[in-house]
This record gives sequence, structure tokens and C-alpha cells, in this order.
Amino acid sequence: MIISNSGASPIVLSSVQTASNTSATLLDSGNFVLRELNSDGSVERVLWQSFDYPTHVLLPGMKLGINFKTGHNWSLTSWVSDEVPASGSFTLGGNPNGSRELIIWWQGKVHWTSGLWRDGKFDFLPFLSSQEYKIFSYISNEDERYFTFSMDKNRSISGYRMDGTGMVMQEYGKSIMGACSIFGFHDSDGCVKQTLPECRNGEEYFEVITGPIEGNELMLDESDKLSFTDCEAKCLNNCS
Repeated sequence: MIISNSGASPIVLSSVQTASNTSATLLDSGNFVLRELNSDGSVERVLWQSFDYPTHVLLPGMKLGINFKTGHNWSLTSWVSDEVPASGSFTLGGNPNGSRELIIWWQGKVHWTSGLWRDGKFDFLPFLSSQEYKIFSYISNEDERYFTFSMDKNRSISGYRMDGTGMVMQEYGKSIMGACSIFGFHDSDGCVKQTLPECRNGEEYFEVITGPIEGNELMLDESDKLSFTDCEAKCLNNCS
């Protein structure tokens, strides 16, 4: 399956062997599925589905973990910002070492962890209890290992969104995961503190100033697609 646009390079979504009878369906869940059909119209196999490639939004039925058969990892990736939909520097997924926990990485470093999943709840997210809210569940077998999110009919939450600073938000704007500063100040449970350079003497200070820049301030190339957090880290690590 290919997405094409006049004058632009095509995007190949699926390059499986040619199937003679295929069907593309947008399900009520939001999952767009490409399937190979038998002669009687029944489904032979799923060739590709959008839920295997989430961006920065987790919808009911999506997975966070790994498929052992294909080696494919299910994870969320932040945008640079709400205005820039390019891939950012934060990723949310299952712990690859097999521990029953969710991890947010920043530039490949552990930024936040949910704590272990015990008795239907995360150590650092007790309000996401499967017994109380029936939201998250954990599946592990010989084919795959993942967390998934399901709807509680008595709740209005329809999904979670990872923003450009690594926080995972409910649809009405409340942060539930990853409310961390990169160097560990004013943090919630599960945050992993990064190391400040010695020149900072253990103090973190970062201020955003808009408008013209004068003098010899540190200049960063916008083509790097830096998020707010990336910019903060570069500035705090610059001691000149």
C-alpha cells in the first residue's frame, strides 16, 4: 500500500507480497486495516493496520510492547510541538528487558517509568487500576507482550496524547505520565534525573524569551527541529 501525492515522493506503508483480493477498511475504533480476503469474502490475513504504527496518540485497542514473531515494537513518539508534527525526542513503550512497566525515553535515555505492573496497577500510577477503571491491561504470551488501553463505558476518556515535552495527557489536558523536567526538578513519581554539568552547581534555570535576539547568546539551528525540552537541555549543557 502506497500513499502518493503529485510532485512528492510516494510513501510505502506496506510492501508485502501481492495479494489478489484485498480490502481496506476504516474501523469504528479508528484503525485503518488492509486485509487479504478469501473467495467467500472472509478474512485470510491482515496485511497492514494503522494501529501497529501509532504516532503521538494512544487510542483504545492500540498496544505498547513487542511482537515476538515480527520483532515489531509498538510505541508512541511525540511531536516536536503542537504546531510541528515532525517526530520529537520522546518515546513511550514497554520495557524491552521484559519488566512489566511502561517507560518514556528522551533521546534514548530513560526519562520516566510507570513502576512495575502489580495486581492490576502500576506502582507510580495507582489510579490506572484495571480493577477500578478497567483502562490498562497487560498481555504476555509466546507471540507478543504488551500493555493495551480499553474504554470504560462510564468514562469519557477516549485516548491519551504525548506532547512535545514528554508528558502524556488525557484528552481534557490533565497530565498522567511523564511530568518530569529533564534534570529532575519539581518531578512526579517515576522521573529519572539526568545529570547537570558541574558548571550549573546543581541549579536548573531556563527562561523562554520571545522577540529579537541581541548580543552573543547561544544560537541553535531551527532545522534541527528542536523541541522545548531539547532546547532547554542544550542551553543548560552550554557553560560558555
